[in-house]
Amino acid sequence: MGSVWRFIVSRFVSKDQSAESSSLSSKDYTESAKNYAGFFENKDGSEDMNAKNRQKDSNTVAKHYYDLATDFYEYGWGDCFHFAPRYLGESLEASLVRHEFFLASKIGINKGHQVLDAGCGIMGPARNISRFSGANVCGLNLNAYQVRRSNRLNARTNINSRLSCVEGNFAKTEFANNSFDHIYSIEAFCHAPDRLEVYQEMYRLLKPGGRLGIYDWVMTDKYDENDPEQLHFKHFIEKGNGIANMLTATELTDTLKKTGFTILECTDLAEDEICRELGNDVTWFEPFLGKYRCSQQIMLTPTGRWITQKVLEVLDFARIAPKGTANMHHILTQTAAALSRAGHLGIFTPMLFILVEKPAAAAAGAAAVS
Repeated sequence: MGSVWRFIVSRFVSKDQSAESSSLSSKDYTESAKNYAGFFENKDGSEDMNAKNRQKDSNTVAKHYYDLATDFYEYGWGDCFHFAPRYLGESLEASLVRHEFFLASKIGINKGHQVLDAGCGIMGPARNISRFSGANVCGLNLNAYQVRRSNRLNARTNINSRLSCVEGNFAKTEFANNSFDHIYSIEAFCHAPDRLEVYQEMYRLLKPGGRLGIYDWVMTDKYDENDPEQLHFKHFIEKGNGIANMLTATELTDTLKKTGFTILECTDLAEDEICRELGNDVTWFEPFLGKYRCSQQIMLTPTGRWITQKVLEVLDFARIAPKGTANMHHILTQTAAALSRAGHLGIFTPMLFILVEKPAAAAAGAAAVS
């Protein structure tokens, strides 16, 4: 209970909006919450299940979402905003770092490389990968608050000289051609309105021979869009994660084939057979089920989420916390249930691993489109 109170006081009750932990004023938070709900709900308050209605607004959806959700993420998950499978006895934090190191090793990130983290969150993975490899990592993020938070957290480290973070759209960056030795993106490209534009931009930014490594959120080939229950799960995963419209794995790979990239690997790391091959015993969605025993992550469990929700409802009602805070937490709670159920059914994965390479003989400029 003490951790809930400390989180709420530091993130929502504090009146000092200049504090590094404060993302928005109470007024702005409430306005952002209202705008965000409008992307996923009809005028009568019912859920808008047609994801294509908000496809064009993907960037705005993501901006509002991370204004609202970043502090909750940091409270419940730490500074690495992604999932990972685990082996028995492994902590959540250790599994997240191992997942990042797996990606970095597959790409071939090494000391001195110039690397782009496209959609970097608050740069928890970037800090870990830079420590692990010695690479210089630049984070790119559409959300201004996360950029400020990243730079503050980077400044606390002794590797700050190897880290930077800039605000921008990863489909239309201001970097020069061939700027990076390698690029990675961890569960971020799902926010893009046009995946082809993103892939083309990553191709332009990579040096010839450079690699792009991706962990992406997709509906698997088991997903049936005509099944109302599965559509429900998809909708609440999107609503609770700032995603306008999530693609299927097939749609994503078909889009990749239209670029000049050479596809080296494309594997769902959440598949049972792959998990066993990699030595993982615990699924990525296990924390939401209440079975994973870890005191630091107790607030991820159903009981912990219930406690947090009730406290926030009281503070929201009393106007101590910004109006909309409790509702945002409620959305995240609904999403936790949808994620665990969709993961159990195998219709969704947050870790489709894709490794592609820009041909060594490629000329500078945009990717070819067939």
